Amino acid sequence: MEFEKVLENRKTVREYTNKKIPSSTVDKLLNAAIRVPVGMHNDEGYAIVSISDEKILKSITEESIKSGAKKDPLYGVPLVIIACKTEKAIENLVDFDCGIIVENIHLKATELGLSSVILRGFVGHLGEKAQYLKLSGLGNDIKPVIAIGIGYAKKSDSVKPSKRNFKIIRVEG
Repeated sequence: MEFEKVLENRKTVREYTNKKIPSSTVDKLLNAAIRVPVGMHNDEGYAIVSISDEKILKSITEESIKSGAKKDPLYGVPLVIIACKTEKAIENLVDFDCGIIVENIHLKATELGLSSVILRGFVGHLGEKAQYLKLSGLGNDIKPVIAIGIGYAKKSDSVKPSKRNFKIIRVEG
């Protein structure tokens, strides 16, 4: 798919089927994540965690609802990829770098015909001592920053706004 078409088709989806994503497709999504140029070339500052284990995904939903969420924070996605920082992360770059990692995954998912949704709520709400982190076998040195849920949309007719209303300022010489 041409890049302009990817940008045109990329949208956030909040209803998914339970169809599994093939491992080869997950590999492509993870490859898009690791192609991000991070600040100061600090690759050791980040870890990318891919979770498709139903038990762990269910634990995220259950723990979130138990701690006050009103609905499934994962929207039923069969795959969650979390951009995490490590102890070697440069703090003032973490949010930028992790945001770019997740956006690369967002765009690759669209190219592959998948739908996606940025997931920040459960990451922040459950914190660094959440049960899903223990179930995933992650050490204390890996801290979630932002996640993206990926899957097959229940409805194919989701509408994306055709135009944003950002103020554009051009300063030309």
